[in-house]
Amino acid sequence: MYEDKEFFDFCDSHGIAVWQDFAMGCAAYPQNDDFCNRFKYEAEYVVRNLRQHTSLILWAGDNECDEALTEWSSLTSNPENNKLTRIVLPDVIRRLDPIRTFLPSSPYVDKIAFEARKFQNLPEKHLWGPRDYFKGDFYRNALAHFASETGYHGCPDTESIKEFISPSKEWPWKNNDEWLIHAACMEKGENVPYSYRIPLMVSQVETLFGKVPENLEEFALESQISQAEAMKYFIERFRTAKWRRTGIIWWNLIDGWPQFSDSVVDYYYRKKLAYYYIKRSQQPVCLMFAEPDNGYLKLIAANDLCSDTEVEYTVKDLTDKKTVLSGKNLLNKFSSIEIGKVIFDNSKPHFYHLIWYTDGKKLENHYWSGTPPYDIDEYLKCAKKAELINL
Repeated sequence: MYEDKEFFDFCDSHGIAVWQDFAMGCAAYPQNDDFCNRFKYEAEYVVRNLRQHTSLILWAGDNECDEALTEWSSLTSNPENNKLTRIVLPDVIRRLDPIRTFLPSSPYVDKIAFEARKFQNLPEKHLWGPRDYFKGDFYRNALAHFASETGYHGCPDTESIKEFISPSKEWPWKNNDEWLIHAACMEKGENVPYSYRIPLMVSQVETLFGKVPENLEEFALESQISQAEAMKYFIERFRTAKWRRTGIIWWNLIDGWPQFSDSVVDYYYRKKLAYYYIKRSQQPVCLMFAEPDNGYLKLIAANDLCSDTEVEYTVKDLTDKKTVLSGKNLLNKFSSIEIGKVIFDNSKPHFYHLIWYTDGKKLENHYWSGTPPYDIDEYLKCAKKAELINL
């Protein structure tokens, strides 16, 4: 799908960068001359139509076609032999829009990666994996510099669920055909495509809090906490390692129909908890804890502004009811530096409330240390005490 002029005009005027895929995804496409010529005509039309927009920063040949050829089938094929993304599109881009970056596929598997068969080591990668605990081995050890697709499931608000699920089917989730239909495939049955997403969402809640709630209201809340903490972790893992890691593209921001998904805003425009956690973690000037390292939690200050700025900060441990760090630092533009550290106590979880002032503004963040399963009541008590959000 190629968005209309109004979309690009909005992005142009609001400083939103656009990564534009050509309309191919998750498959092996015909390589005959007729198809190549038809696709060339489409590509020329699209490039001529969109190239004048300043918001357009990159052309991507397709979504996950290299991955489909190399990882999704026992009949492995070298993506370098794909005429559409290695011959047709490079020629079109060189002729019609030579100033812009072209990425043959996302993730892109070049000759070296294909011959080495080290597809998990790609510098640009879609980070999905087992979708287990968000701080598990897969996410924690991922080597990607840029995550061009990732996300985590979160249940919609109960108000939204009541709009697309019949009253008699709202709960429980198990053996619930209406929940399955709204799990992104619109089909009934335990083995239809994407049916795994409902038990996956349940498993993520159980992993984080040790049990599955017995009612819809508590389940929706705990699922949204799970998603919010996951997406916050992904952001802060990248920001605390700037420039080793450089960015994330979410899948996805908003639902196109009523469903249980990894969106941040549901179909009815209701914001999930992740929306607010992401907003805090993506503040241009942000304080964050990196993950435990040699017995310490390092406090990292990131400044993505185009100018230096000063921060005055306090870190409170709401679990032990004490201040553990405070100070003042000058942050250079585009920097991410360690400004303090606290001893990592793995004997119990700690809820840290981070408060800082910069340019006359009070800003906040939080960090929940330890390992699951966590006590949901303790989490909610600390979150309310910090007044981070009205849970």
